[in-house]
Amino acid sequence: MIRILACLVILSTGLFGYANKNELKPFHIKWIVPIAKKIPCLESIIKAPNTVQGCIPWDLKERVGVAYDALAGLVYTGGSDGKLHVFYAENGKLKTSISLDGKLIARPIIDKEQMYLGTSQGFLLSVNLKDLSFAWKTRLDSEIQESFTLNNNTLYVVTGLLTIYAIDSKNGAIKWVKKRGSPSGLFLRKLSSPLLYNGILAIGSPFGYLEFYDAGFGNIINRIMVSNATEPFLDVAATPVLSGANVIAASFNKGIVALNSKSAAQEWLVQELEISQLLAYEDTVFAAGAKKIIALDGKSGKILWRFLFDTGSPTMLLVKDGMLIFGSDKDSLFVLDRQSGKPLEYIGSNLGFSSDIVIYKENLFTVSSVGYLYRLSTDFKGRVHKEH
Repeated sequence: MIRILACLVILSTGLFGYANKNELKPFHIKWIVPIAKKIPCLESIIKAPNTVQGCIPWDLKERVGVAYDALAGLVYTGGSDGKLHVFYAENGKLKTSISLDGKLIARPIIDKEQMYLGTSQGFLLSVNLKDLSFAWKTRLDSEIQESFTLNNNTLYVVTGLLTIYAIDSKNGAIKWVKKRGSPSGLFLRKLSSPLLYNGILAIGSPFGYLEFYDAGFGNIINRIMVSNATEPFLDVAATPVLSGANVIAASFNKGIVALNSKSAAQEWLVQELEISQLLAYEDTVFAAGAKKIIALDGKSGKILWRFLFDTGSPTMLLVKDGMLIFGSDKDSLFVLDRQSGKPLEYIGSNLGFSSDIVIYKENLFTVSSVGYLYRLSTDFKGRVHKEH
């Protein structure tokens, strides 16, 4: 009975809020399904849960990789149970699950008939989409928790030990490896993924640098300090982005910096601290950190608008049409007007969203922190879920 009540609390909190009847919401919920059979128990708020009965902690935070195969109409997601789950996109029904060597946290990449996965035990996998068999499996030196990049049959991957790998996507062979050491003192768990442009990999480091490597051979080209070296949390944890002729990076303890992509000269600096996510879209740069997101002019660095949310850290940022979409790991999935920062919709109030977001045409897929896979759609205009 306790577990049933807990489930009702989760779902009612996620679906409903304080409606503003005068506004239309851009998304509506097609379906919500649990990615694993176990659900949080009310009793786990005050004592350890009874795992024998299939109960898991109330404070579970699912951060899983999500991918969508539009041709097959299937959604792929990881889970804290160490499996790859496959759902039908049309109705949310589970098709199958297969066991992995570790948890799927990083966002998978689908390329034609292959899907590439990285796990918490440091395995990089190539999966045949036709039958979910493994084409190859390569063991790296540590966990893979950040998104990776595929270009010209090469996968560029960063592990939890900061190592950069270039992997042949056809057979899993290691083309080159770059060890970057381990930071001392205080640093963040989040790591920058590589930005690939013009044959160059740009990547932030916990040592306070924005580093540039030759994508073909892994040789370092440049290494620029963009943090306050005498202060803690030097991390350049947000994945850099390209905006016009500038590479944009974010130092956790100094701010957002624009460097000329050719000369590496600093074009502007905005002292907005604790940024962990960046997105460049047209002439605008969006930067998000704990309880905040701002929009900046990509050419000048001028702040265009600022939006604050109640709690938590942001997921990846996405733009669809005129909307900016992101989640908070302790709050809602937010939909903002891209131009003004005005909130258009909040989904799953206080549930938290720690996983990446996948958008294809009118569909959006993501997983809440308590382990529910959402399919949202813009093919219907309804009412907002909550005012803020």
